[in-house]
Amino acid sequence: MREVPQLKDGSLVIGLSGWGDAGNVSTLCVTYLIEKLGATEVGEISPGRFYDYHKKRPLVSIEKGVIKDYDPPRNQFYSWKAKGGHPAILILRGVEPHVDWPSYAENVIEAAEKMGISRIYMIGAYVGNIPHTVEPSISISSRSEPLLKELSGLGLEATNYSGPTGIYSEIIERSHRRGIAAVSIWGAVPPYIQGTNPKVAFYMLDKIVSMVGVDVSLIEMKEKGEDLDEQIALEAKQNPDLRRLISSMELEYRSVRRFDSYIV
Repeated sequence: MREVPQLKDGSLVIGLSGWGDAGNVSTLCVTYLIEKLGATEVGEISPGRFYDYHKKRPLVSIEKGVIKDYDPPRNQFYSWKAKGGHPAILILRGVEPHVDWPSYAENVIEAAEKMGISRIYMIGAYVGNIPHTVEPSISISSRSEPLLKELSGLGLEATNYSGPTGIYSEIIERSHRRGIAAVSIWGAVPPYIQGTNPKVAFYMLDKIVSMVGVDVSLIEMKEKGEDLDEQIALEAKQNPDLRRLISSMELEYRSVRRFDSYIV
């Protein structure tokens, strides 16, 4: 860490690319917070032993034979706090590690402890059986029952899931042992939307800013989500198969209103 700002009773918000970043929702959310808050980079986790470069290769930029930039997977910490010192936020934007999850999780938790963080919020997204024409389903899970009860008024669905998991579960487990409440928040992305999904990101951010207590305008993200809806509507007019798929998913939504929910 280049700096160790004191963020007493602050929140750590984590967004990682990889398995749990459908629609780039996780990384889109933390990037938006970093930019809108004007958060300052304070350090990063060295990528060294956490990545298999055969699975995720570093990026290189070359101009006229000259190597201008070499970019391995990065996990950067950013901090921000209000003038009065509260609320205070630490943000981690990074890449889910391929190996040695325990050590990666310890790096995250140790940084949080040094800065006085009392809660950890982790953002994820998965491909779910939900149409874009309804409000995205957002699920939540934690080891802390008091925290789940506290957040129950935000319209979040309690996770029901059993199966493969990811680094967030490792962080939740280890932070629980250290007395730091951690929660994993997941948004459902429609299966027929390719690329970035600002609509789901908007709904996720709406929950996150309420949880951490920051005043951030979400208008820009909301408008991008509305633009995406218009684009899909136009595509559906020209694509009968897409129209049928959306209609069938809307029917299922109205009749069942039940989706898989995940924690990773």
